[in-house]
Amino acid sequence: MHKTKSKTKNTGFYIALAICIVTIAAAAWTTYGSVVEYYQPQDVHTGNEVSGEPYSSEEPSEMPEPSEDESETPAEESVQESSMESTPQEASDVSEESSDVQMNSLPEESAAERMVCCPIENGMVLKPMSMTKLLFARTTNDWRVHRGTDYTAQPGTAVLAMTDGVVQSVYHDALYGEVICIDHEECTARYCGLTDKTLVREGDHVQAGQPIGYIGTIPCEQSDDSHLHLELLSGTKYLTLEQLTQK
Repeated sequence: MHKTKSKTKNTGFYIALAICIVTIAAAAWTTYGSVVEYYQPQDVHTGNEVSGEPYSSEEPSEMPEPSEDESETPAEESVQESSMESTPQEASDVSEESSDVQMNSLPEESAAERMVCCPIENGMVLKPMSMTKLLFARTTNDWRVHRGTDYTAQPGTAVLAMTDGVVQSVYHDALYGEVICIDHEECTARYCGLTDKTLVREGDHVQAGQPIGYIGTIPCEQSDDSHLHLELLSGTKYLTLEQLTQK
């Protein structure tokens, strides 16, 4: 009886082992089939095909013309509709803005483009400006720099504004006599050696060629012939009339 029980246990063990082997074999076969199916290509294209349509390397003889329905895209229609919906007021605003831009973009006139005239009609240079080379001064009997340009003129000759500007001041100087100082935008001009009978006063606007006074005397240069002493100052730099017209 003991032997019968032992045989029964052995038979059950072998049956369980066989079931396990069969289960493992089935699982392995299923896994193998899935791997083979995954790596096998689903569809093989032959020839030159893109997106299912045949591709040709030859250029078409002519491009197909769009149909009447396709000639105008919805985007173009929306642009046309939006342009038609703009009001006259918006159009006028745009034109005003463009005109403002054009006005602001206009370059300012330089001194060379503006009217610049000699402060003495037909005046000749008696003594030039010289800030580096010393010139002889007859009145003081020494050599010194000359900060302005002297123009020959008889006493009483009219002195002219060389270009448009605004009168900054009119005053008397112990060395240079009656002085009119005018802001000409590009520089400040000092017209020295005038009479006390001036034709302008502080704050007046003058134009090129306008008389502003008359030739008088210059105490510090009284030994020279009668003349106008003109100083042109741009910042801290002294200029000649020729240099001003070249700016």
